[in-house]
Amino acid sequence: MSKAIPPFTFLFPLLILLSACQAAATPLPPAASPTANETPTASRTAEPTATERLTSTSSRTSAPTAVRTKRPSPTPTEDALKDLGKIAFFKNDGLYTMRADGSELTLVAELDGIPQGVSWSPDGKRIAYAVDWKIGIANANGSGFVKITGEGDHVEPDWSPDGEWLVYTSDQSMRADPNGPFWYTDLFLMRPDGTDARNLSPALPINSDSPDWSPSGVWIAFWYGGPVYLMDPASGAMNPLVPEPACDLFNPVWSPDGMRIAYEKNCSGRSQIFIIPVEDPNSKTALTGVPGGKNFGASNPTWSPDGRFIAYQQDYKICIQEVGAAASRCLTDGVQPDWSWAVG
Repeated sequence: MSKAIPPFTFLFPLLILLSACQAAATPLPPAASPTANETPTASRTAEPTATERLTSTSSRTSAPTAVRTKRPSPTPTEDALKDLGKIAFFKNDGLYTMRADGSELTLVAELDGIPQGVSWSPDGKRIAYAVDWKIGIANANGSGFVKITGEGDHVEPDWSPDGEWLVYTSDQSMRADPNGPFWYTDLFLMRPDGTDARNLSPALPINSDSPDWSPSGVWIAFWYGGPVYLMDPASGAMNPLVPEPACDLFNPVWSPDGMRIAYEKNCSGRSQIFIIPVEDPNSKTALTGVPGGKNFGASNPTWSPDGRFIAYQQDYKICIQEVGAAASRCLTDGVQPDWSWAVG
C-alpha cells in the first residue's frame, strides 16, 4: 500500500481507496534476475534462515518445489475452509480473528485509530499489527500487548519465516522528499522485541512499502514507486519483478510454496488482484474481475496455508476465492486480512 508521510495518507482513505503513487522509480542497476535455483522454496531445509541470511551471503542452492492443488470448485465451501487456519483482520472497533469458514469470530483487541497492517507470527502464537503509525505485538488472544516502535511513523509489519525479525515500512530515517513536505518511506528490519532496527533501503530515491517476506527468507517483495520489486535483505540487491508504469502494484504476497506472488493492481483508484509465477512474471493471471459501479475493487490479498485459496478485502468485506475459480465468498465486514495455519 502506497503512502507518503504523513506519507501514509493515501494508504487508508476510507481504509480502502488507494490513490495515485509517487513518480516512477529511478532505474537501478539490477542484480541478476532470480533463477530456478534462486527462487524461494516452501521447504527451508536447504535454505539459510532469515537470521542467517542477514549475517551471511551464503549461496542459494535449493530449487522451487510446486505444491499440488485440487481442482478448483465453483465457490469456497465451509467444509473446504473450516480446517484451514485463522484469518486476522480489522473490523469496526478492533482487531479480530476468525476461522477461514467465517466461524469463531473473536475480538482480539479493541482499537481506536487507523489500522495499518497485521501479520501472524510463523508459529501462529503472536500477532504484530500497526494502528495510528505505531507497531505492537500481542499474543494471538490479544493478551500481552507491547508497543515496539518509537518516534516516527511505522506501518505494515511482516514476520520473517524464522520469527526472528519483522520487516516494516517507516519514515524514521527522516529523508526529505524533494517533491513534497513529507519524508520518504523506507523498509526497515527490527527484532520482535523492538531492538536492532536497521534501514534496508537507505539510498532509494523514492518511497518503498508493502513488504512481504518470502517463505525461504531469501527475498522480500515490496512496492517501489509503482512496480513490484524483490530485495535480498542480506545484500540489498534488488530485482524488478512486475514493472507496470501506468499502474500501482500494491501489497505483493508470496504463496506458501514461494512459487507465486499475488498482488493488487490499481489503475485509477479501482483495484484487481493478479497472480504471477515468480519465474515467469509475464504470465500473470487475474484472480478478481474489473470492478464497476461504486466498487473500489479487491485489495490486500493473503494466501491460505495450502496455497489453494486467497482471502482479500472487497470494499469493506473479507472475501475468499479459490485460485483458478471465478466465484468468491464474503465472510464478514473487515479490512486488511492476514491468514495463518494456526487454529488454536
